[in-house]
Amino acid sequence: MLDATFSRVSRRRQAREVARARGADVVFVEVACDEATLRARLARRRAGGSVSDATDAELDALAASYEASDPSEGSALVRVDGALATARVVADALAGLRREGVAPAAERVAG
Repeated sequence: MLDATFSRVSRRRQAREVARARGADVVFVEVACDEATLRARLARRRAGGSVSDATDAELDALAASYEASDPSEGSALVRVDGALATARVVADALAGLRREGVAPAAERVAG
């Protein structure tokens, strides 16, 4: 699981190389969200005592340096709309992973 610090092609390449060197398949799940929703979430976190220390300035910096993911990077890519309700985001991510041949751990153990 990688976070927003892997928003550059070079960082994703490094992660992919480490994973593959250890025999792991790689599927990137990109959860994207519109700016207004992101800023509203940051404001709620600040008001609600969240453990997150993310700021609007950090969001601006990430947005300015973001390099879009692309399947041509050499890994499968699942895109999910992060503006949806959390349960829907998770369901969409799992569905996308299944389409790429990745089953959740609970299904692998049971099956």
